[in-house]
Amino acid sequence: MNFELGSDERLLVSSVREALSRIDTLAAARNALDGQAGAEMPDLWKEAVRGGWTEICPTEERGLLHGVLVLIECGRRLAPTGLVGHLAVISILKGLKERAAFVPRGHHDFVPDAAEADVLLVELDEGPLLVDCASVRRVGRYDPSRPLGRVDLSDLDPAADGTWVDADPGFAWNVAQTLLAAETLGAAEAALDLAVTYAKQRKAFGRSIGSFQAIKHQLTDSLRLNENARSLLYFAAYAAQNEPERFGLAANAARFAVEHAADVGTRRSIAVHGGLGATWEHDAHLYFRRAQLSRLLLGGQTGAGERVVSHVLG
Repeated sequence: MNFELGSDERLLVSSVREALSRIDTLAAARNALDGQAGAEMPDLWKEAVRGGWTEICPTEERGLLHGVLVLIECGRRLAPTGLVGHLAVISILKGLKERAAFVPRGHHDFVPDAAEADVLLVELDEGPLLVDCASVRRVGRYDPSRPLGRVDLSDLDPAADGTWVDADPGFAWNVAQTLLAAETLGAAEAALDLAVTYAKQRKAFGRSIGSFQAIKHQLTDSLRLNENARSLLYFAAYAAQNEPERFGLAANAARFAVEHAADVGTRRSIAVHGGLGATWEHDAHLYFRRAQLSRLLLGGQTGAGERVVSHVLG
């Protein structure tokens, strides 16, 4: 099984990086945390539409792989594009043009991308329901680069306020797990890049600190965790199209591995930077915030691990 990226995938990655480089989302995240008047994270949905990223269908040939590659780059820049929720919805509801978000059953409080969505695909006991009039309140200030919404369904009348969808919400859940993991991996890789660059530049006892064995081991181990997680993400994208019976296991294994890699990697990035990494002005804490919040969303790392065990034992 060859997971090497082809020319189309490499071109996609390059184009996404170029598009996201136009806006300093890291500075915007810091300004939002500082509470500066009028400081808000830019909404890059229009950029995603312009790039065609919103039309990536995870069920088409290499579609989920393309979504994974786009979300990794978004994670590197902490760029809020609304793609995690939207692509999860169109994976089971093709042709939807409105900006959408997926609301899994039992996960209504901190829903990725729900606050800015035009429509929601809500998983109810009776099945998935497409609604455009649910009450959604934006929540969370720990990581302003991660838009979250609290969805209130207390006044929802399914008969009058929505349209039932004949589709499998379990597939959308696994797509959401895969894409959320991809976005988090991007943050982990960016944090590692910061640490490697600093380790090459910082001198101690006349040598760059990256030449010391203790630093080498930390950075190499972070790289190993990241590369293992990336391989699992690629397999999840492959399984969605070619081995659907293994997609649930692959998606949750990737989610668990990515969250572990991001937690370890962002902590080590701060440690390698020493006192500098702990300062408010440095970018390291922005990636740490992303890692710590992401590992709690949509069932979190713990839930992903439990589902892996369930798949294996089942």
